[in-house]
Amino acid sequence: MIAHLLLVATCNFLRVFRFLVLCGFLIFPKPGFSQLLETGNKDTDLLYPYCASDELALDILKKNPDLAFVWKKIQERAQNAQDSFNPMGFRDTSADFTLPVVVHIIHQDGAENISPAQVLNGIDILTRNFRKRNPDTIDIVPFFKPIAADCKIQFVLARRDPDGECHPGYTRQRSPLSLTGNHDVKSLIHWPRDRYVNIYVTRDAAGLAGHALMPFQADTLPQWDGIVIRYDYYGNIGTSNDYKSVVLTHEAGHFLNLFHVWGGNNVPGFYYLPVGQSDNCNYDDDVMDTPNTIGWTNCNLNANSCDTLPDNVQNYMDYAYCARMFTYGQKQRMQAALLAPVAERNMLSTTGNLDAAGLTTPAALCAARIWAPRRIACPGQSLTFFDDSYHGASGWFWDFGDGTTSTQRHPTHTYVQSGVFDVTLTVTDGQNSLTQTYPTFVRVNPAAGLSLPFERSFDDGLDDFFREPDGPVTAEITQSAAWSQPHSLVCHEQVPNSRGRQVLTSPPLNLSASSAPAIKFRYAFARRHANNKDRLTLKISRDCGATWVTRFQAEGDSLETTPGPVPSGFVPESGHWREVTLLNIPGVFKIDGFMLRFEYLPDGGNPLWLDDVWLGEASQLTTEEGQIDKLCSIYPNPCRGFFSFSGCDLKSLGPYLYLENLMGQAYLLQNINQNLFNVESIPAGIWIVRISGVDKVFKLIKF
Repeated sequence: MIAHLLLVATCNFLRVFRFLVLCGFLIFPKPGFSQLLETGNKDTDLLYPYCASDELALDILKKNPDLAFVWKKIQERAQNAQDSFNPMGFRDTSADFTLPVVVHIIHQDGAENISPAQVLNGIDILTRNFRKRNPDTIDIVPFFKPIAADCKIQFVLARRDPDGECHPGYTRQRSPLSLTGNHDVKSLIHWPRDRYVNIYVTRDAAGLAGHALMPFQADTLPQWDGIVIRYDYYGNIGTSNDYKSVVLTHEAGHFLNLFHVWGGNNVPGFYYLPVGQSDNCNYDDDVMDTPNTIGWTNCNLNANSCDTLPDNVQNYMDYAYCARMFTYGQKQRMQAALLAPVAERNMLSTTGNLDAAGLTTPAALCAARIWAPRRIACPGQSLTFFDDSYHGASGWFWDFGDGTTSTQRHPTHTYVQSGVFDVTLTVTDGQNSLTQTYPTFVRVNPAAGLSLPFERSFDDGLDDFFREPDGPVTAEITQSAAWSQPHSLVCHEQVPNSRGRQVLTSPPLNLSASSAPAIKFRYAFARRHANNKDRLTLKISRDCGATWVTRFQAEGDSLETTPGPVPSGFVPESGHWREVTLLNIPGVFKIDGFMLRFEYLPDGGNPLWLDDVWLGEASQLTTEEGQIDKLCSIYPNPCRGFFSFSGCDLKSLGPYLYLENLMGQAYLLQNINQNLFNVESIPAGIWIVRISGVDKVFKLIKF
């Protein structure tokens, strides 16, 4: 504690000293910045710095310069609250702050769709670091060890949702916004910020590892309040590791009003300070016991970049990736933020809010639930099952449907025989138990694939497609419409904008003797609103569903087979069907065990209709599909900007026309009756011109 007081006194003196320097009263030379970077461990440098918080804040201010004055005033309010909380400069409080958390997993069915175990682990690591329970505190530089603080702040997954219903404290939602990870992801789902800390796990985080709004920023932008973190920087298991897990702690520091240790982002002039700049010594982070520093991206434990005290390189608010500590000054700044009304942070840890989140009473067992990242295997392959139950389960009994069981929480099981299996989980908390059975949850493929051609028109139900519904999305056989009568498959949402999906996977197919395989299918779709982004994807696999490669994808207007918007209740007529033919199957997929998969992700549009799925030799395609019609032709061909048809009656061919490349990507062109088609914006290459409702196709060369 004596060392702590000496450091405080020294830092106060140095603030006056730096003021004199800035005012021109004291002038002296400084060592070159290049010298400072020659020390440190280059082996620990990472590709991604911690966060994009400053860059995103600067972007907000550039677009909304009037916010600068508002942010400055809010900062002054926050500083006054901190001064009132801590009038003597330092105080070691014994108060504990518990913050309810909800983790939103925004994913595209990739590795970013992290497991329930990793969700829990990330919150445990966050609390561990804030409570100074990380085992590497023993390695803190001796100069700073006396002021390494237990911040008395802990993060706990909420047990009730905003409606008071029992909840696991994390959500899953599919969205392409996961690939960017900027503030827009918060528009997908955002629980009340006065009741929960919203954390978003994404594929990317605005180009860096994470970002968060500070209270004075979030006060004016409540819809963007929260923390965004890349999936491979969350927790220390699964997709991440202990080395990268400090990033979430860093972002939580921003959420609780901490700047980077080198300062910056204090609004006047919109400035922010990139890490490692020599003139960062002229700025401060408004915390008394963090010495001024230029900031570090490597772990230089001997750094003394501002000619004063040693740099606190091991601070969570630096960029050095060897973080181990917060200081007492940072602790009290964060606690003051949790007692101030700025951005409603003072509401989070109140007794009433903790009770509403289900955190003041013992956890009650209320749901037995299973989650599995993969549900298709071949005999001898292992599948991992995760207990997704809540809350307080202490015992587990799994029945895998093949006569084997397990009492592990997250078991891995190997199926020996092929078939479709129910999976049942029973959980207990020692007094109560719950059981949930998931019918046809797993399919284990037969060892040998079906021979070609593979043809399915859904006249015998789903035939041998394996259905994996996820959310309130249904796939039903219908006679209401079809390309080849009498049946087709229709997929639709039971609850609009539910963000669920429908997955249909074929049985294994034998392509080992195929010379030039081709896939063909028909579908029909119309948007209900111009902003609908419904998506259909076709993927193929060569390893029994362990990995998938996309071969066709259409979304929004490119998915339409008739121009929308079309009111609810769209039922396709003969001219509304689009035929897709794919010839781009790589040679490595010509194996026994090939599979194809349709994935439909609705977004409020009309139902999607699917019919006539076919896989066989390209040579077996009909004459119209394989050759240009002799009577009807395109001119000019090749073309640069516009083309027309000659030698045929367009009205008799069909109402709509598509350009389709070899990947199956399509452009829906104008009404075919006009016979003049603008392709100026279409990329150069070879295109298939397809007319809806008929089998005629044409080849177009665009240059």
